[in-house]
Amino acid sequence: CAGLEQRGISVWFSPRDILPSQRYADEIPSAISSSRIFVLVYSSHANDSHHIKNELELATDRKEPIPMPILVLRIEDCAPKGAVEYHTKPKQLLDA
Repeated sequence: CAGLEQRGISVWFSPRDILPSQRYADEIPSAISSSRIFVLVYSSHANDSHHIKNELELATDRKEPIPMPILVLRIEDCAPKGAVEYHTKPKQLLDA
């Protein structure tokens, strides 16, 4: 996140950008719909997160103004399963 921002690329990061008075369920769909790319930092923990599954579904459902590009950056040697696999299967996994 810091590396991208140092290069002038704005990053929306929910733990940092959602204020305590705001609701995640209201802010995340808005952020996804206004983003140019969805980056999933993937690990085995991501596979178990129902929030990640919901966010991936929002990203794959976004078609306007163009389909949402999804970049999967894998930080652990594990394969996506279930809903995460379903939404990331046609995408290339990049290993960090």
